[in-house]
Amino acid sequence: MRAVRVGLVILACLIISAFTQYAFAHDGTWGSVEDPCGISGFGTDYEMDFLHNDADPWKGWASVIAINWCGGPDWGDFHLRMKEVCSPWSTSDVDFITGGEFDPELYIWGGLSVGWVQQTVDNAILGSDGETLDLFFYSNPVENGQIALIKFYTDNTSHHSDWFKVSGYATPVPEPATIALLGLGAIALIRRSKRHN
Repeated sequence: MRAVRVGLVILACLIISAFTQYAFAHDGTWGSVEDPCGISGFGTDYEMDFLHNDADPWKGWASVIAINWCGGPDWGDFHLRMKEVCSPWSTSDVDFITGGEFDPELYIWGGLSVGWVQQTVDNAILGSDGETLDLFFYSNPVENGQIALIKFYTDNTSHHSDWFKVSGYATPVPEPATIALLGLGAIALIRRSKRHN
C-alpha cells in the first residue's frame, strides 16, 4: 500500500513537472541577482549575446538581468536585437512583440527586503522587421552599480527555431551639454530651412 502511495506521489510530481516545463518552455532568463550579466561599456562593441534554447509554445517572456559596471555613467537606454546562432546579424523569423500586455518592462533590484521595483520605460521602439527593440528610460536611468531586469516578449511561432540569440547593450544618459548642442543644432536647421522656403 505504501509503495502505491509513493508511486502516485511520483506520478503526480511528473505530471506537474511536465505541465510546468511545457507552460514555461519558451520563457528564459539570463543572469541572476547573485550573478548578473556585467555590461562593461557602451555601444555595439560591448554587445552581449544571450543564447536561448526554444521549445513549444515558441513564444513567451524573456529577461536579462544585468549590472551597470560602466564606472560612472548611468544607462539611459538598452538595445536588443535577434541573431541567428551561426550568424553575426539577425534571424529572419524570430521577433520581438510589443503593445498592450506585451510591452517591455524595466525593474531595478532594491535588495532582499524590497525585491524588484518596476521603473517607467519612457519609450520602446520596435524595428520594422521586429528584430530590434530599443528601450529608453531617461526619466529613471539605471545608475552605476544597480542591477536591472529588462523583460521583453519574443515570438518564434512562424519558424520554430530550436536555438537563437538575443544580444543587448546599454548606452549612457546624454549629458546636459550634449542635449543642449543637439537642441541648438536642431534650431539652426529649422531656421535655415525657413530661409530657403
